[in-house]
Amino acid sequence: MKFTHALAVVSFALPLLAGATELEPRDACPTGRIRCCRTVRPSHSPGLAQTLSDAGLFRTSIASIGSIGGLVGLSCLPLSVVALTGHVCSTTPVCCTRSFLGGTVQAGCTTIIV
Repeated sequence: MKFTHALAVVSFALPLLAGATELEPRDACPTGRIRCCRTVRPSHSPGLAQTLSDAGLFRTSIASIGSIGGLVGLSCLPLSVVALTGHVCSTTPVCCTRSFLGGTVQAGCTTIIV
């Protein structure tokens, strides 16, 4: 009898779990995936243009980042990748509108609570 009851519960729960999506953080990121960046700085920070140039960005991209405003994230990974490695985002997680250099540089960012 208990086995039948447990089987019924599992049969009911499995379709619900199969259709479940990844849980969203308290502050959803409407512009894309949440990133964990080693460094987060305001887009008009002194020396940021040189840092971006050293990272390999072209002048046009650097000018674009300055015009986007908000925060700029450097050495960024998707939060999902950070979680898969078993690490915790030790800096401020951000939600960004633009991505450069394969996602390692993010622009138009705002901080987000996960």
